[in-house]
Amino acid sequence: MSKFEDIIGKIESYEYTRDELKRLKNNASRPSKWTELQKQKMLDAIEYALKHMPSGISRKESREIVEDRGNYKIAREAMEGDRLLQPKLAVLADSISTLNGISDITVLKTQLRLYLHGKHFFAGVKGSGDVFWISCREDHCVSDDTISSWNVMGQFENSKIFDNPCIGLSASSVLSIKNALAAVRFD
Repeated sequence: MSKFEDIIGKIESYEYTRDELKRLKNNASRPSKWTELQKQKMLDAIEYALKHMPSGISRKESREIVEDRGNYKIAREAMEGDRLLQPKLAVLADSISTLNGISDITVLKTQLRLYLHGKHFFAGVKGSGDVFWISCREDHCVSDDTISSWNVMGQFENSKIFDNPCIGLSASSVLSIKNALAAVRFD
């Protein structure tokens, strides 16, 4: 993953504070090695994040890592005291952490944030915990073969995250989600 893609992923995940985003915005307008298209994409992402960033406890504080379990990390927002708010997220994180290409899995309050071959993905549990899901932005160029295999493994879905078109899969087991991530190929 390039440094540019890493920064965009962190902006879209609200990993930067308001002050850091403002500093990035100022720096993005300066001459750099990035193309004008990349600069504009970064400025658009920063503007969107600043406009939609929650107030109150800073996102950075709630996303602070409070526990490192080796294969994945747990953010402060995922805990209530010393108890994990959604234990099935830890089960999902532990299962998918063994896949090739998976890196930087973090358990958040309602979902997992992870990277698959450098591309930003989300995963989680719906409702009472009987349905698991994964999602990524459409512009990650997941192959048509991947989408075809996802249609066999569970319920393929189109959605939006932060006004970006996304694709995803809902399935009834952790194993199905693990298999779906293992099947991902990019065009």
